Amino acid sequence: MKTFIKKPSKQNVFSIIEALIYIGIGLIFILDVADTKTTILYIFGIGTIIAGIIHLISFLTWRVLSFNLLRSAVELIAGTLIIILIPRLTEINFFGIIFGIYFLIIAVLLLEFSIDSKKIGSRLWWLVLVASFVIFTMGIILIFIKAAENVLTTVIGATLILDAVFTVIDTFTINRYQPEYDETLKDFFK
Repeated sequence: MKTFIKKPSKQNVFSIIEALIYIGIGLIFILDVADTKTTILYIFGIGTIIAGIIHLISFLTWRVLSFNLLRSAVELIAGTLIIILIPRLTEINFFGIIFGIYFLIIAVLLLEFSIDSKKIGSRLWWLVLVASFVIFTMGIILIFIKAAENVLTTVIGATLILDAVFTVIDTFTINRYQPEYDETLKDFFK
C-alpha cells in the first residue's frame, strides 16, 4: 500500500513554506485593503532603487557592461519617481492596468501548464485550466473597468491564497505519484 506522504524532500518543504508565505501575504491583502496599494508601491519603488544601486556598483566595480550604467540610471530615476508620485499613482487606474496585464500573462502560462499536465496524465489538469480562465477574466476586468481597482487588493489576496492551495495540492500529488510521473515524463521526452 502506498503511503500518502513519504519523507518530505527539501523541495517539498520549500513548496509548503512558499505556500504558507503566500497565504499570509494574501490575508494581509484581504484584511488591509486601504494601505496595501501604497505599501506595494513603496516596496516596488524601493526595490527598483536598490536594483539601480546594485547595477551602478556593478558598473563602477567591473566597468564591463556599459548597459549597467544606463540601466542603473533608469532604475534610480523610475524608483524615485514612483516614491514621489505614490499619492497620484494610487488615484489613477495604474494598479488595475499593471496587475491586469500581469494576470493575463499568468493565465496564459497556466493554460500552457494545464495542457502539459494533461499530456503527462494528470487527472486534475482541468482545475488549472479553470483557474487560467478565471485569472484571464480577472485580468480583462482589471484593465477595462476602473471600479474593479477598488477590489484589486482583495482579488490579489484571494489569488495568492488560491495559488498557495494549488501549490500544496501539487506538492502532495507529485510526492504521492512520483514514480508514475517519472515514467510518464521519460516517455514524454523521448
